[in-house]
Amino acid sequence: MGGDSANDRAGTTFGPYRLVRLLGRGGMGEVYLAHDTVKGRDVALKLLHAGAAQDPGFRERFTHESRTAARLSDPHVIPIHDYGDIEGTLYLDMRLVDGSNLAELVATGPLPPERAVDLVTQVASALDSAHLQGLVHRDVKPANVQVTPSGFAYLLDFGLVVTGDADRLTSAGLFVGSQAYAAPERFDGGGATPAGDVYSLACVLHELLVGRPPFAAASLSEMMRHHLLSAPPRASATAAVPAALDAVIAKGMAKRPEDRYPTCGSFARAATAALQGTPQSWGTTTTVPSAHHPAGPPSAPQPTQISFPHSGSSGQPRYVTPSYAPPAAYPPQAAAVPRRNPALFPALAVGAVLLIAAIVAAVVLLRGNGRPAPVASTTTTDAPASATVTSTSPSTTPTVTKAAQPPNVEVCPESTGAVFGTVAADRGSGVPGEPYTSCGFANAVAAAYRARFTAPQSGSVAAVSPVATDLGAIAMSCTGTTNIVTCRGGNNAIVYIY
Repeated sequence: MGGDSANDRAGTTFGPYRLVRLLGRGGMGEVYLAHDTVKGRDVALKLLHAGAAQDPGFRERFTHESRTAARLSDPHVIPIHDYGDIEGTLYLDMRLVDGSNLAELVATGPLPPERAVDLVTQVASALDSAHLQGLVHRDVKPANVQVTPSGFAYLLDFGLVVTGDADRLTSAGLFVGSQAYAAPERFDGGGATPAGDVYSLACVLHELLVGRPPFAAASLSEMMRHHLLSAPPRASATAAVPAALDAVIAKGMAKRPEDRYPTCGSFARAATAALQGTPQSWGTTTTVPSAHHPAGPPSAPQPTQISFPHSGSSGQPRYVTPSYAPPAAYPPQAAAVPRRNPALFPALAVGAVLLIAAIVAAVVLLRGNGRPAPVASTTTTDAPASATVTSTSPSTTPTVTKAAQPPNVEVCPESTGAVFGTVAADRGSGVPGEPYTSCGFANAVAAAYRARFTAPQSGSVAAVSPVATDLGAIAMSCTGTTNIVTCRGGNNAIVYIY
């Protein structure tokens, strides 16, 4: 797509590189097909915007993450040849890769289950390798997986961030880290973790099997509601997919990070076992699998082109810009609570991004008389969270006897005169007499927050439940982000405003 902008530097030089053609442009910078005149090879050269180099914190993070990514030995991670600063511009020198990405492949229709699981297994190998080095991808999606003609997969685009705004909305209203594949905790102010990559990889597998992402939405708020509240649709209901894969995808897309597979590799192995009808123990202690090589990585040192999607171009080699994320602990602790960002967040510049008709999701509110909700006593072998697996002999095929169920929530009608959009209330166990959420309290908390704050930010509010007025005003401590506000208080009450 060269020559489409006055800022196109094609035909010029950058240090030892001769910039041949503009391949792609993104929020962080531009990618060029370039010729390294010192090493005599063609490369994909990412040039970051000039402002990035002016931030000392970002420069340090860029250097650390680039060094870490360059050291990754997994063959399914796109190789980084070099990185650094030339005349005040940060750059990444990467291998050119021929082929098509998964988004292009699945655009023609669902992939056969065997091929879909094989490709996800390759991507899982790359992700586990990165996680062991403290590197989280944060943007796993079909467009970031390049597949060569021989079927060898490369993982691209390790979510590079400029500032602490990495998890906020862009000026165009898009989530940094594609929202169709983002884990629920990302919408709740939580940081990027390996568990989030597991969730995203499960979304990718669903799309490869069915031909579309798990959730379809016309707006960011609707997509957030699906990730936070909706159960994954069953792939077997719309495609020729073994039903056993439904349980694997459901566990990979569990709402709580600790309920997912502990590694991407364990998710991929579970998918393989389900596909083959092989019983498997779903233990939480796993090792990173050896890299998968369907035909070995291409041996040529410099392929002549790459084929990545880019808006406004057709028939031109394209490239998805790679970037990196801050390190995260690996593997996540079983009892870990998603991190919350206590910082205050400014109002968005674009009114539509503020989601004026905000959605209020009441996940847990006013847990009755103060006693904790009952916990069932069970003995399990860490089977997929949404399925019961039975086996009578080593050759017995795992049988899914219970499909994944959505959280027990009620979509509440708006209060008279309210402008808070949809309200969803947790109904608890559904057993008469057990604690459940009041839609009235959800609206009351939202009204109190909107009355005090004109933009998402941290602070405290007090609200009275219309169904428990004897309790008086209940204090709620709210943590605000651009994406969502989380208010907690009372007896384990949590209200999401987004």
